[in-house]
Amino acid sequence: SKFGEVSHRGVSSFSEVTNLSLKYKVLVTSYFSEVPLSHYQTHLMSIISKLHNEGWDNGQISRFLCEKGYLSVRGKPLLSNHVWSMLKKHTVRLERNSQKPSVLLESINVKTDKTE
Repeated sequence: SKFGEVSHRGVSSFSEVTNLSLKYKVLVTSYFSEVPLSHYQTHLMSIISKLHNEGWDNGQISRFLCEKGYLSVRGKPLLSNHVWSMLKKHTVRLERNSQKPSVLLESINVKTDKTE
């Protein structure tokens, strides 16, 4: 049908409709980070990501951070497995946050009343 026309239930144009109601349900799904990173975690991740992108392995990054006095958020030395875990979680976080939300329309009902 053309714009301005509703072909459902015999209504041929909006000029014949006194009341048009549209009822629908919208479901939006999005992924948000549950817990934001602290300033210290963000700073650590920027250093770790930079070194990782330059080709450093986790052990080299760990030793560099320990030599510079960086500790984990719990006050422990940053071991290579900590660096690996932080990189892995950072990658997952970036992928999750880059996804566009999905929008789903459900239960669409159109009701029209014709003029007499």
